[in-house]
Amino acid sequence: MNNTLTVTEFVAIAGVTIAFFGALFGLFAHLREVRRDKVRLRISVGKAIKVVSGNTPTENFLTIDVLNLSSFPVMIANVGFSDGENCLYPPPNMIDVPFRLLPREARTVIYPRRCVGDETRLRRMKSAFAKTQCGKRVEMRCINRQIEEFLANAQ
Repeated sequence: MNNTLTVTEFVAIAGVTIAFFGALFGLFAHLREVRRDKVRLRISVGKAIKVVSGNTPTENFLTIDVLNLSSFPVMIANVGFSDGENCLYPPPNMIDVPFRLLPREARTVIYPRRCVGDETRLRRMKSAFAKTQCGKRVEMRCINRQIEEFLANAQ
């Protein structure tokens, strides 16, 4: 019994191996292209403090940062806070919507303390969101900590 491979067997095994890896790399390339064509946004909530002169804070703001992680420009139609049923949008003079975000570009939407309403309404908000012109809505949930910090500093 001879344990050596013939040339024909070796070529067949090499062909199957190369075909397997070619199919695997083709699948990875396809998945990468599909992911590349999707709208991807990152939403984050923060706070800002306006200081006019010296080190005395004059006004507190709640902010929503929208970052475009897609490989193409995205038009943002709305940005705001939501409690599931109701939405809290920024005042019209604070942001021009819709606005265009280039790839890897970010925009910050500012909510002055006087525009977010009373504390109970703000505490009901469960998420921050951005909605694109094509209808995709991206949310950041669990914003309670950021809202509580904002309300504590706004006093």
